[in-house]
Amino acid sequence: MTNISTFKNETTKQLTTFNIEKKKKTIDVPHGQKITLGEVKGHGCIKQLWLTFPGWFFTHWEPAAQVSQTILKTLILRIYWDGSDKPA
Repeated sequence: MTNISTFKNETTKQLTTFNIEKKKKTIDVPHGQKITLGEVKGHGCIKQLWLTFPGWFFTHWEPAAQVSQTILKTLILRIYWDGSDKPA
Protein backbone atom coordinates (compact mmCIF):
# COMPACT_ATOMS: atom_id res chain seq x y z
CA MET A 1 0.00 0.00 0.00
CA THR A 2 1.27 3.47 -0.87
CA ASN A 3 1.91 5.88 1.98
CA ILE A 4 -0.06 8.99 0.98
CA SER A 5 2.25 11.23 3.02
CA THR A 6 4.94 10.67 0.38
CA PHE A 7 2.91 12.79 -2.05
CA LYS A 8 2.98 15.99 0.03
CA ASN A 9 5.65 17.66 -2.15
CA GLU A 10 4.00 16.80 -5.46
CA THR A 11 2.02 19.06 -7.78
CA THR A 12 -1.24 18.45 -9.59
CA LYS A 13 -1.77 18.99 -13.30
CA GLN A 14 -4.81 19.48 -15.45
CA LEU A 15 -5.13 19.25 -19.20
CA THR A 16 -7.81 21.13 -21.07
CA THR A 17 -8.86 21.52 -24.69
CA PHE A 18 -9.76 25.18 -24.19
CA ASN A 19 -8.10 27.31 -26.88
CA ILE A 20 -7.66 30.90 -25.64
CA GLU A 21 -7.09 32.39 -29.10
CA LYS A 22 -10.19 30.79 -30.63
CA LYS A 23 -12.27 30.96 -27.42
CA LYS A 24 -13.26 27.37 -28.14
CA LYS A 25 -13.52 24.38 -25.80
CA THR A 26 -13.76 21.70 -28.46
CA ILE A 27 -11.43 19.82 -30.76
CA ASP A 28 -12.88 18.61 -34.03
CA VAL A 29 -11.81 15.08 -34.91
CA PRO A 30 -12.60 14.10 -38.49
CA HIS A 31 -13.99 10.58 -38.90
CA GLY A 32 -11.18 8.05 -39.09
CA GLN A 33 -8.51 10.45 -37.81
CA LYS A 34 -6.36 10.08 -34.67
CA ILE A 35 -5.44 12.95 -32.37
CA THR A 36 -3.56 13.35 -29.10
CA LEU A 37 -5.74 15.03 -26.48
CA GLY A 38 -2.96 15.46 -23.95
CA GLU A 39 0.46 14.30 -22.92
CA VAL A 40 2.10 14.41 -19.50
CA LYS A 41 5.72 13.58 -18.74
CA GLY A 42 6.72 12.00 -15.45
CA HIS A 43 4.85 10.14 -12.74
CA GLY A 44 1.16 10.54 -12.10
CA CYS A 45 -2.28 9.04 -12.08
CA ILE A 46 -5.54 9.82 -13.82
CA LYS A 47 -8.17 10.90 -11.31
CA GLN A 48 -10.85 12.07 -13.72
CA LEU A 49 -11.50 12.01 -17.43
CA TRP A 50 -14.35 14.18 -18.69
CA LEU A 51 -15.38 14.14 -22.34
CA THR A 52 -18.43 15.67 -23.99
CA PHE A 53 -19.72 15.06 -27.49
CA PRO A 54 -22.24 16.55 -29.93
CA GLY A 55 -25.69 15.79 -28.58
CA TRP A 56 -24.38 15.40 -25.01
CA PHE A 57 -24.30 18.81 -23.23
CA PHE A 58 -22.73 20.19 -26.40
CA THR A 59 -25.42 22.74 -27.25
CA HIS A 60 -24.43 24.87 -24.24
CA TRP A 61 -21.01 25.60 -25.78
CA GLU A 62 -21.58 25.53 -29.52
CA PRO A 63 -25.28 25.70 -30.39
CA ALA A 64 -24.60 25.65 -34.15
CA ALA A 65 -22.61 22.39 -34.00
CA GLN A 66 -24.03 19.30 -35.66
CA VAL A 67 -25.69 16.97 -33.15
CA SER A 68 -24.90 13.26 -33.33
CA GLN A 69 -26.82 10.91 -31.06
CA THR A 70 -24.64 7.96 -32.18
CA ILE A 71 -21.20 9.54 -31.65
CA LEU A 72 -20.25 7.11 -28.87
CA LYS A 73 -20.67 4.16 -31.23
CA THR A 74 -17.71 5.42 -33.28
CA LEU A 75 -15.44 6.49 -30.39
CA ILE A 76 -12.21 4.61 -29.75
CA LEU A 77 -10.28 5.97 -26.76
CA ARG A 78 -6.72 4.71 -26.41
CA ILE A 79 -4.62 5.54 -23.36
CA TYR A 80 -0.88 4.83 -23.36
CA TRP A 81 1.48 5.05 -20.39
CA ASP A 82 4.89 4.06 -19.18
CA GLY A 83 6.36 4.35 -22.69
CA SER A 84 4.21 1.56 -24.10
CA ASP A 85 3.61 1.29 -27.86
CA LYS A 86 0.26 -0.38 -27.17
CA PRO A 87 -2.75 1.18 -25.44
CA ALA A 88 -3.56 0.06 -21.91
